Amino acid sequence: MKSKTYIIILTLLVATASVSYAETAIPTRLIEQRKALVEQKKEIITEKKQNIQNMKDEASTTRSEIQNQKEEGRTKIEEKRKEIVQNIFGNQMKRVGSRLEATITRLEGLVIRVNSRIEKIKNAGGKTDVAEKYVAESKTNLTDAREELAKMKVVGDTVMTNVSSTTPPVKDLVNIKASSKKIEKQIQEAHKALEKAVGSLKGVSGTIPNASSTKTINQ
Repeated sequence: MKSKTYIIILTLLVATASVSYAETAIPTRLIEQRKALVEQKKEIITEKKQNIQNMKDEASTTRSEIQNQKEEGRTKIEEKRKEIVQNIFGNQMKRVGSRLEATITRLEGLVIRVNSRIEKIKNAGGKTDVAEKYVAESKTNLTDAREELAKMKVVGDTVMTNVSSTTPPVKDLVNIKASSKKIEKQIQEAHKALEKAVGSLKGVSGTIPNASSTKTINQ
């Protein structure tokens, strides 16, 4: 009888313990599951934020690349414009400079010819004072013209170096134009003086350079 009673009591204790354990274990599992869900939600939110940030970074990089491409494009256009202006201005300077220098050189050649004739006439006893005065005047004008041409070339080289993508410096262009006009005037004065020198020698002695030859020089 006592054995049966003991067994019943033991069974009841085991059942009570099982129920108590079950009641305790269920809330623990729920808490763990909840924690797992919370952690998973945090991971999802973190990943979402990271994805958004990555998208922003990519967008920023794309905008930066586009901006760089625009800058490179503008730079290339500016360089091309500058090259065009340099070519136009450089060719113009070359043409003007070559024309003026060639004219000065031809007149200097005529001065040598006239001087040679003056020496022959002087040696023969002829009077050449007037011709010598005009030749000296011509030489002075030609020397001034060549010096001015050298200055103009220096200014031209400076403009070519510092030229912008639109137009060369206006001030320098004005100076170059003024120099060109000054040189042309000096050439004209030298040309006139030579004509007078040649004219003064006519009839003095022998044959002299034809005055009309000086008129073939381009101004």
